[in-house]
Amino acid sequence: MNFLKLTFTLLLFYVSTQCVVGQSLVINEVMSSNSTVIQDEDGDYVDWVEIFNTTNQQIDLQGYHLSDDPGELSKWTFPSVIISPDSFIVVFASGKDRSILGKELHSNFKIKANGESIYLSKNGTVWSTFSGS
Repeated sequence: MNFLKLTFTLLLFYVSTQCVVGQSLVINEVMSSNSTVIQDEDGDYVDWVEIFNTTNQQIDLQGYHLSDDPGELSKWTFPSVIISPDSFIVVFASGKDRSILGKELHSNFKIKANGESIYLSKNGTVWSTFSGS
């Protein structure tokens, strides 16, 4: 009986740990049809996605992906960029495909004007989804 309790406790700990890790990065906000809110470095008003780090530790986004297609989760890949604790980073969904360290980040896709789902993933696992309408 003690073996079963220990196994159950370890399983519960593992599952709860995975849930916490999975929630460390979230797609906090998505703006489609941006026409007045934020301009990019080119002076364009383009769509954008905000990723928020909910932890008290820095996270390197290298190897994470953004996509608007659940069948192609690795559509755009983050470079090695650090997101500070309790902070956010903006990725412009402009189609300009820019991932130069120290510069604005631009995905290789745009967001449909009427909204769509956006996925943050790593190694084929979805970490966060934002469902647009």
